[in-house]
Amino acid sequence: MLGAEEDAVEQPLAILRNVNRALHPGGKCVFTVLNGYRMIRAQSAAAGEARLEPLTLSEISTGPPYEGGPLMTVRERGFVPTELVLLFRLGGMEVLHLWGGTAGSWDRHDLDLDEYEIMVVARKAGECPTLG
Repeated sequence: MLGAEEDAVEQPLAILRNVNRALHPGGKCVFTVLNGYRMIRAQSAAAGEARLEPLTLSEISTGPPYEGGPLMTVRERGFVPTELVLLFRLGGMEVLHLWGGTAGSWDRHDLDLDEYEIMVVARKAGECPTLG
């Protein structure tokens, strides 16, 4: 069984490898992921609301999914740009662009540390490399 640190890499890598297999040669894809920088910067301001696991860059919070609903624990994983480039490369893709944005406010601009999400535009570069 994988530890939380290993799963934080293996799960997104498995997703990227599956996408790579589905793409035609040179095919492109777009992903949005949570911005790990924002998660780190917001942590001190949100003390008590969510707990950040530094090894997995995951926020863990508890709350109801709707008003009056049962309490649920939610784990949200953030990513930083260098990690994304490496994960996509291991997944057989080349990152073409990394842009910042937030739902309802997307355009092609540089990533800001406090934006909620990162948009990744990538292209299939080949088959997934095998890790020894």
